[in-house]
Amino acid sequence: MSIINNVLKDLERRSSQFTPIDIASVENLVVQKPKKAFPYATALLMILVLASLAIGLYLSQQVSVKAENQIELAPVTPDPIMQPVPLPDESVLPVNQIIDLQIRESVDDMTLKFSLRGKVVSYLKERTKNSFIYHLKNIESEIVAPNISHNRWIEEFSLTGIDEGMDISFRTATGVLVETRQHLEDGKQIWSIKLKKIISPVHLTTQIKLPVKKSTKIPKAENKAIEVVKIKPVPKVEATLEATLEAPSEAKVVKLDIRSSQVKLSSREQLQKARVSIQNRRWNESEKLLRALIDGPQDMAARTLLLSIYQSRQQTGSFSVLVRESIQLYPQQALFITEYARSLFQLKAYTEVIDLLSVQQDANPPQMALLAASHQRLDQHLQAIDYYQQSLNQDSRQVKSWIGLGISQEQSAQFEAALRSYTTAVRLGSLNKGLKAFVDKRINQLAQVAN
Repeated sequence: MSIINNVLKDLERRSSQFTPIDIASVENLVVQKPKKAFPYATALLMILVLASLAIGLYLSQQVSVKAENQIELAPVTPDPIMQPVPLPDESVLPVNQIIDLQIRESVDDMTLKFSLRGKVVSYLKERTKNSFIYHLKNIESEIVAPNISHNRWIEEFSLTGIDEGMDISFRTATGVLVETRQHLEDGKQIWSIKLKKIISPVHLTTQIKLPVKKSTKIPKAENKAIEVVKIKPVPKVEATLEATLEAPSEAKVVKLDIRSSQVKLSSREQLQKARVSIQNRRWNESEKLLRALIDGPQDMAARTLLLSIYQSRQQTGSFSVLVRESIQLYPQQALFITEYARSLFQLKAYTEVIDLLSVQQDANPPQMALLAASHQRLDQHLQAIDYYQQSLNQDSRQVKSWIGLGISQEQSAQFEAALRSYTTAVRLGSLNKGLKAFVDKRINQLAQVAN
């Protein structure tokens, strides 16, 4: 204990190095946080942030109000970049069509007005003396051609779809002028055909009255009779001029009578002359002669020769019009039935060809060949083989039928039979360059298969 006391006393004697801190009295003592200095940069930054927020809020409110007004005024148009417009479907695009036909006939003319959905390109495809074929490109028809026959303006009329367009075929009466026009009428596109009569020439047999001055008194001794004056005939024409002068108080009368000295041919002689013209390839002359024989004693023979002319000259429109008219007049005539079936075949109406010819009791070789070719186009090769063989049994010289038979046999995997058919066609000969190359190629390939 004495030791502890001594230590404490020693501490009290030492000089203290501790500096005391003044402390306020207890009643004035308040706990306060020490104040820190607020930087000016931080304050400025906060002011800018608050100003930016205020401006942004104001602008967003203005844009919202503007958008609401736009929605009320008109619908929002989608952005073409975000929503691209789809391409139109070609299958539903409108096709130019003939939608109506109006016919107007008067004393002076006749007009056929075709109403179209839009403009069309048209041109004269074929022209003979009284026959016309106009082709309208890239157009279809919603109407059926009216039955016009023996009209004083137009004798035949037809509408035929061909080459992705329409053939408008018609035959006019003698002395008719044809005009076509495309124009707008009451907002509709119109393509029209106008027919009008050609002005007839003045007749050569006329009476000409020449006026003379009247005289109060004419002595009878001065009356003279003028003898008849005869004019020498010109080649193939007889001309006689009779001039009579009576009393000067009367008018002079001059009569001119011209008669043709050409002898009129009989219908049989005219038909023979047309045959000679066809042999010499004078097509226009022969057609004129044959057209004059239509509806006469040589009607059927004239129609037959006309069809051969149209076929050799590839006048499909005239051929189609004439063959349809002929089969109506001669429904049992085998020639017209065959030609009508051939015209249907050229139009790719294979089912119609089969319906027409399959009911014939005594079908001839050309009809059998057309039946076979129609079945072949429809990929009915077994029926085609049957009809080809029936046709060749009646006439084995049909080179094209042998080739057609070979094609159907080859499609039916009858390779040896096809090789025999092609070989027979080559042996018969008379093949053009294209057919010869085709047949030779098939023979070479089938020979390799057979070996």
